[in-house]
Amino acid sequence: MGAWTTTFAGERWTQVTIANVYALSKLTQLYADVMVEQASSGAVANTLGIGPSSSNRQTVVLAGIHHLF
Repeated sequence: MGAWTTTFAGERWTQVTIANVYALSKLTQLYADVMVEQASSGAVANTLGIGPSSSNRQTVVLAGIHHLF
């Protein structure tokens, strides 16, 4: 779990992230990550690597499998 807030040019962005990894075996893991970002009014939420939202709020859910070969 993590959270951050940043300000730039009078605007503010706050993001909270919750993530977890579950090991199925020594070589395989499941992961899940939920990110919620809130920008001040007039700013656009833009989670790094995801792209801009059409509003000042953005929720991103990521899930997948890591497997080592």
